[in-house]
Amino acid sequence: MKKLLFLFTFTVVTLTLMFVLASCACSRCDAQEESTVPEHVKKKADEFIISSTGTEIFNNYISQDFRRTKKIDDGYLMIYRLIIPEKPFVNTVIEFRTDTSGNVIQPETASGIPDCYSGECEFNINQMQAEEIALQNDFEKGINEWKIGFLWNAKNKKYLWHILNTFSESEGAHGYRGNGKEMLIEPSDGTIVSVNEWRVN
Repeated sequence: MKKLLFLFTFTVVTLTLMFVLASCACSRCDAQEESTVPEHVKKKADEFIISSTGTEIFNNYISQDFRRTKKIDDGYLMIYRLIIPEKPFVNTVIEFRTDTSGNVIQPETASGIPDCYSGECEFNINQMQAEEIALQNDFEKGINEWKIGFLWNAKNKKYLWHILNTFSESEGAHGYRGNGKEMLIEPSDGTIVSVNEWRVN
């Protein structure tokens, strides 16, 4: 039960955060501060991303978020932005940690870095198309508007369209209760990755 509550809350919070972050319209975000990260650390961090995206994608669409990158106890929290102006729905955050030498700590936990060599940067399906795919596959409307987001999926380690519907919900002395479904759609070709039920009791 706690796991379901966490998963639902995480999905809703992530969707909300995605829309807030999308308010930064420019590809490099104006008024960035000078990075406090040593050059050798930044170089290794850049190379870590490039190993998955390639140089062209990195140079054209990925930039360090200087305002959110910071020193932490065991090294640095590295934050980058992946923004593709011609595909406005691609406005996301890349995040991972390094030690003071620039080596990535637990690379498997890095989020937001697509494997472009495997075709995971071919974001051909926009939000309208994702909604149409859901409708064509009988994804129920539910009682509220769908919550839709182009988000990093930690389980699949790739970006997916997340469409969340709600069948019932209430708020009372015991907190939020509700249930519904979530459809995950591959943004490269529109394949439905999975349809999962969620419930918070």
